Amino acid sequence: MHRLLWIVACLGLAFCVGCQTPAERRAEALSPKTSQERLAILAQDEEMSVRIKVAQNSTTSSDLLATMIQDKDDYVREAVAEHTNTPGYSLAKMAQDSTLPNMVKLAIAANPNTQTDTLEKLAEDKESDIRKKVAIHPSTSLATLEKLAKDEVVPVRSAVASNSNTSNALLFQLSQDPEKWVRLAVANNPSTPFDCLTLLNRDSEIEVRQAAAKSQKRWLADPGTRAEDLAALTNDPDFEVRRLVASHPNCPAASLMILANDSRYEVRAAVARNPNTPPDQLTQLFHDPTAAVLAQLAANPKATPDMLATLAQGTAEQRMCVGQNPSTNPAILAKLAWDAHKSVRLAVASNPKTPKPALAHLALDSESEVRAAAMQNAQTPSIDELQQQDKIFRETSK
Repeated sequence: MHRLLWIVACLGLAFCVGCQTPAERRAEALSPKTSQERLAILAQDEEMSVRIKVAQNSTTSSDLLATMIQDKDDYVREAVAEHTNTPGYSLAKMAQDSTLPNMVKLAIAANPNTQTDTLEKLAEDKESDIRKKVAIHPSTSLATLEKLAKDEVVPVRSAVASNSNTSNALLFQLSQDPEKWVRLAVANNPSTPFDCLTLLNRDSEIEVRQAAAKSQKRWLADPGTRAEDLAALTNDPDFEVRRLVASHPNCPAASLMILANDSRYEVRAAVARNPNTPPDQLTQLFHDPTAAVLAQLAANPKATPDMLATLAQGTAEQRMCVGQNPSTNPAILAKLAWDAHKSVRLAVASNPKTPKPALAHLALDSESEVRAAAMQNAQTPSIDELQQQDKIFRETSK
């Protein structure tokens, strides 16, 4: 196949040169509409800039790129090494060239098709920028990463610390690195285990501590976090961690039972809102002295009808949460449609369980936000019915 492309190129070369200006050939070489046969001709163009454009064309085939790895110009070879269609075996062949300039080696080290063996070879390069590219590459082997984790150059170790494939053991090792930038990279790595982030939360550098705290929150917000990992954090000294554990959909019942007695109301409020909280703990939290905890309970779809009926007479925030709750009795929602607070009426207007007459009333509310929410509710009657439904609602609800 490679030889055929070369023959086609040679036959067409005379046609190529002299028929078009270099600018026209560059435009054609870069166009996604240009055929592979024509690109093979342009790949032999006397103008280096034209050959570069062929190597940069997103449609250039892997077969043609494989023929271009021996181009006499380094800038062309750099473009070939950067192309995501260049096959791994071609990149490996290029990397064997002892005279290869750094810019081409950098492109090979960054190419997603570069093979593990090639990356291992490039990890030995004397140029730290090349080793850094290897350190961050997703195909770099663990053995190579372990070696680069001991590199004397800080950016190389930082790149290892940023690699999502770096092992937990290596991340723990790098979290103790004397250089702040390495520890910061560990803190920002989405693969860093929670225990390691906890250590970095006590780092001497505030930037590292802030990054670790942010990553912990992201880790706890991940819906895929396992129940056993959450359980291990039930008694974490940081109340914000306990709050995030309590609000997680995978938080085990045993942890929720403990967190329902937490000294911080923010944690108890998270337990009160979690639909997985056991009924006994919901009953316990119904008697909590803090209004914010009761408001979160009012938003819990597992709250009992009696709880919601009582909370519908509570603070404005509690009434708003009752108005949002899809488990709230329609009769209670109808009463809340008359509430003096806009936030409560807005919540009722958005609730899919709100009765049609109440929605008709809210569609004529004095507040534009409430009217808009009611009109967007799928249960709201048509325009023709609104006046009639509102009249019925006024006669029966007061």
